Amino acid sequence: MAKLCPVCRVNMKRIYGSGETDLAIDIDKCPNCGGFWFDNQELFLISSEDAKKYDSEIIRQEIPKSASHDRICPNCQLPLVLLKDPELSKRMQVDICPKCLGLWLDQGEFLRYKEFQKEKIEKAKKEDAVQAVEILQKQHQTEGAGRFWRFLMQDVDQPYESTKETGGFGSNLESILMWLIRSVLSGLRR
Repeated sequence: MAKLCPVCRVNMKRIYGSGETDLAIDIDKCPNCGGFWFDNQELFLISSEDAKKYDSEIIRQEIPKSASHDRICPNCQLPLVLLKDPELSKRMQVDICPKCLGLWLDQGEFLRYKEFQKEKIEKAKKEDAVQAVEILQKQHQTEGAGRFWRFLMQDVDQPYESTKETGGFGSNLESILMWLIRSVLSGLRR
């Protein structure tokens, strides 16, 4: 059974897309206003390529303007509410059903949301990389850790040579321990 558009109250068309993990996802699009209905979690899973394929920036000016409370959930028949997210509200208006957590995006907002999602992921990756570098720097600053990390980063197939730079790992016991560690690492890398 076709779902009714929360804005226009006409039957929406089912569109089949793919998720970022190659899952098949079906969403609903209004043929009149061009808006999209996403059942719980579909918006987050559907691929950016499908957003480019099915959505476009607002071209027509006659798209109905209505407040969130005038928009009705096609699943629960309850009024939608405006999603309060300061980062999202700068770019788009997302309406959500308080019961089933379905989301309504007007024409153009699906594409904008996927661009926003991509930016958030890239920002998180950069923050993770910066945090990893900071942790490594702290480890290198502790006494002896820098020498040990340099030792571990050496090619495991090259023979170990004790030098003044490595801090005199040349004693017999230390040489045996380093040989043992390198042997284990060599086995793990293969």
